Amino acid sequence: MDDSGIVDVYDRSDFASTLVNIVTSKVESPFCIGLDAKWGNGKTAFVNYFLKPASDSITLPIVIFDCFEQERSGDPFISITQHILQAFPQNSKVDIHDAREKVVMTAKKVASASGAILFKALARTVLRQDADEVLNTFLNEEQAKIISDETTVAMENYVSEKLRNGLQEKAAKESFRTAVLELAEKLSKHGKILVVIDELDRCRPEFALEVLESTKHILNAKGLVFVIAYHKEQMHTLIRHQFGSDIDAGQYLHKFINLDLILPITKIRDSDTHFGSLVKQFFRPFTINERTVAEFSSILRTLNIFYSFEARTIEKICTTFALCEGGRLDLRLQILIVVWSIKHPDLFKLILLGTSFPPEATQELMIEPISKLLNFERSQSPMDPIAPATYINTLLAGTNGNDISHFNRVCHFANLVNQYK
Repeated sequence: MDDSGIVDVYDRSDFASTLVNIVTSKVESPFCIGLDAKWGNGKTAFVNYFLKPASDSITLPIVIFDCFEQERSGDPFISITQHILQAFPQNSKVDIHDAREKVVMTAKKVASASGAILFKALARTVLRQDADEVLNTFLNEEQAKIISDETTVAMENYVSEKLRNGLQEKAAKESFRTAVLELAEKLSKHGKILVVIDELDRCRPEFALEVLESTKHILNAKGLVFVIAYHKEQMHTLIRHQFGSDIDAGQYLHKFINLDLILPITKIRDSDTHFGSLVKQFFRPFTINERTVAEFSSILRTLNIFYSFEARTIEKICTTFALCEGGRLDLRLQILIVVWSIKHPDLFKLILLGTSFPPEATQELMIEPISKLLNFERSQSPMDPIAPATYINTLLAGTNGNDISHFNRVCHFANLVNQYK
């Protein structure tokens, strides 16, 4: 989506400015900030539409690393370093050629001296279990003993090699960190590069933890400040999945995070002045007349009183409606059916099946209070032979015998919604 005209529903531009000020003025690098928000609360949108412009406005170099997109790329140290270099090519306005080349050369030495970080993840996974038990599950006793012995020797050789090369590895990392700082000082008067790690909580547990370990043990270079955007509860789940349910996931995570921040969330109902603009923004890719958009906004704002929609949910409602809009069904019913498909999927399936709702469904769907606020009780559509609030109840319960075409219209629209939701 083009970022022109983006509606700042949650007043996040101010938060972005505050975060940038923390990075440039309040903390010393290396430093790592955790940015917590649930799925669907707009972490990625915040990073792209608010944090990046705020960084650019004061010449704070920013690199955005999408973990979910990059999790098949291999070693996260190499991938993140590559992203940093690609963000600041040699033909940039600032002469960074020498500093950039130093980062390239020292990164190679770190990768060579440290060995594959992926090996650590494999070892971490295997060593949580009894090796003999794992092997005996698949092999006979004699085969398992041979492989177990060979594995032990290989592990011992690896550890011995790591001990012998420890000083070399340390020197390589120090050289790399010196090169990164030189690059940061060349790029910015702040002497810092902001590296945003996004979508961490959507990755495989092994890769997510490899990224954290890279930021802590290799990429913790002076000149780098990390912002890791995640859903903290989901990260705790990934950590427990990897290390077992007994681990203190919060304590483990804080080995990597220096400062916890929460992405501000203001309910859409507290920002009514933005609601119409937000709906227009989500309808921008579609051809819908202005009158329908205005009516849609008014109806959805009313439903928001009951549902407190998140911005991503509103976008999904708008997109689904835009693909299905039209026909002879009352606009209020069209919007209600789209909302029900998202918020009440089990009951929505009954509409698709043409099955009568259980008695408690009308309460769950809040039909009476919603009908009153949407003026169903005070108006009567030419299409509906009975009072609309009653019409909804009887129609969805399958007891409206006045005109079967009404029920068919609802089912037809529901099937359209089901294709696109």
